[in-house]
Amino acid sequence: MKRIFLIIYLLLGLAAYCPGRVSDEIDLDSLVSVWKRQTVAGDFDSVVMSGTAVCKAAVSSGDTYARLYSSLYTAQAYYSAGQHDSAFIWLSSVEN
Repeated sequence: MKRIFLIIYLLLGLAAYCPGRVSDEIDLDSLVSVWKRQTVAGDFDSVVMSGTAVCKAAVSSGDTYARLYSSLYTAQAYYSAGQHDSAFIWLSSVEN
């Protein structure tokens, strides 16, 4: 399980260096700040709820970076909440 946690952090670190324009509908910088605060506070349910909604919007608008970030933070929240199967599913969605 430590491997999954490490993979999530590595992918989040790599995602920070991805260039590109995020769609105007999704303020990714603000969302990432909120997700970081919620994760540190242990508010994993909020991260999962908003991360799922943002991922759906990102898929609809074709926003690859928002989909990547929202999927990774959602996976991290599931993992931290002890729901390892759900974390794996979200990590797998990043590959597609």
